Amino acid sequence: MKKNSDSIDLIFFAAEEKDLMSLRPIWEEACIIKNDAQLILISKESKDCVKELETLITSKFPVIVCASPGRSVEMLNIIRPRWSYILIGVEHGISPFKSFTHSEAFLTYDYYFAPSLMWLERLQRLYPEEKLKFRLGDYPKAREFQSIENDTSDDIVDLNIVVIFSWGLRREAIITLPDMENITYLLHPSQTELNIDNFFNKAKIIKSNDIVTKEILGNANLVFGDLSSLTFEIAPHRKTYLFIEREFYIENYDISNDIMDRNSENFGKAPASDYQIDQAFVVSKEDLIRSLENGAPPENNRPLDQETKLLPAINKDNNIKSSLSIVDIVRENEEKLKGSSIQDYRVSSITFIHDAYQKILGRAPDPGGIKHYVEFLSKTNQPLLVAALSIMLDLAKSKEAKQYGEILDRTWPIIDFSPFNSR
Repeated sequence: MKKNSDSIDLIFFAAEEKDLMSLRPIWEEACIIKNDAQLILISKESKDCVKELETLITSKFPVIVCASPGRSVEMLNIIRPRWSYILIGVEHGISPFKSFTHSEAFLTYDYYFAPSLMWLERLQRLYPEEKLKFRLGDYPKAREFQSIENDTSDDIVDLNIVVIFSWGLRREAIITLPDMENITYLLHPSQTELNIDNFFNKAKIIKSNDIVTKEILGNANLVFGDLSSLTFEIAPHRKTYLFIEREFYIENYDISNDIMDRNSENFGKAPASDYQIDQAFVVSKEDLIRSLENGAPPENNRPLDQETKLLPAINKDNNIKSSLSIVDIVRENEEKLKGSSIQDYRVSSITFIHDAYQKILGRAPDPGGIKHYVEFLSKTNQPLLVAALSIMLDLAKSKEAKQYGEILDRTWPIIDFSPFNSR
């Protein structure tokens, strides 16, 4: 498909590997309507991302979709001015109990698709002046489990129990749980600092990932989970019970202590909302251990599939609501782009040159410098990323930059001046 010069690029941008789990299903469906939509990953672990960087830098006025507002915007702000792209947010986790789920980070988006009605209502209430940017989407990540048949049979031949933990688990706490062959303890993928070797002799302990998680939960007869999003994602498909216990987690766990304190009036309360889970859904640690040892559901608690407010919003039609809405936003802004001068390439060039001067020389550019480098960018045959880097290198080789070097060592970009100092 030949791209119209006024066509807006649609870029799904992952700043962390885990973001791909949320972005990929939306991107795949968006491609059916807009087949030049791109999915790119640029993370701390990325070793060769020149093409991805060039995509983000050279796109005239893209719509960028991300699932991590803090890290994504931080990276985007390095390589292009904020006015030069439209930012859309989709959620990478359904659990509403963590502090970030109602934070001002959502204001960095131009549009945000909430994964449930609860999220939408509280964000609109918290930020009424920005309420139009918040829209109800769906939660495509939960579709991973739709192919798992909902097993309600009581005739169980091979009992498999899975216990789901979110990030921040303490080794000292988990080893107090039963060590039995039919139990799998499923850890958050970000639990990298926890050495899981030799935890148990019989029970399995596994870090979650795209491949093993679906298989493990698909083979489970009974699931227990904490306030992790995965708990609520599997709840419609497997008999799942919720436990909330503060002692399992490290000191700086990202859920406040009162939400996990049974004696607090805020126990099980979603921050910045009126919602509080009924304690009939919450299993105590004692009942959790008893159920694991007996291989039976707790007698006095209800499974999570009966609490629909916590379950992900999944569009029942044969499409992903968020992807269709994102493409609509692209189309709306294509109309606005036609005849618009603010997106002019020269303006973007001047913004970049001004930023390079500030970071490398510590001052605004002089008119002659702007004229010189804008002309260079307009005439060069180099890829824009290469041209931009050559401008930065040119500035860095100047005598003025050497004098400014002491301050430069503490800012971005870090440049080694030793080759130039030796000349």
